[in-house]
Amino acid sequence: MLINYDGAVLLANPQMAQFCGMSMDELVGYRIFSPGTRVGDAVLRRMVSDVESRPRLPVSRDLTIEGRQITDLRCTVVPCGRLRGQILGWVLIVQDVTDIRAATRLREMGLDMVSHELRSPLASLRVMAQVLNG
Repeated sequence: MLINYDGAVLLANPQMAQFCGMSMDELVGYRIFSPGTRVGDAVLRRMVSDVESRPRLPVSRDLTIEGRQITDLRCTVVPCGRLRGQILGWVLIVQDVTDIRAATRLREMGLDMVSHELRSPLASLRVMAQVLNG
């Protein structure tokens, strides 16, 4: 999505509009700095909250959107275009990292389970060794 300095959406793809729960006609021209009342507006405002600070360097952060299902996003805001040192706008790149996060959580759970199973017998052996050493 391309956002100008005044916070108006100049360009977006259909996936972004769908994700925000807006039509392309609603999204293009939408002013992100004005408060919204729709659910899609709330999601959009969370994704572009870094733009409101008008960053001069790329900013990236992760968001979790809870709805019918949990969606993990990585949002990156990149300043673009300069005229006499003034940034003209920002490009917002949103990646759906839900599957990656789910795989990471499963891997971590598996590692926790394996380490727990390995610790249990070792703890018993340690106690028995202490008793024998008396």
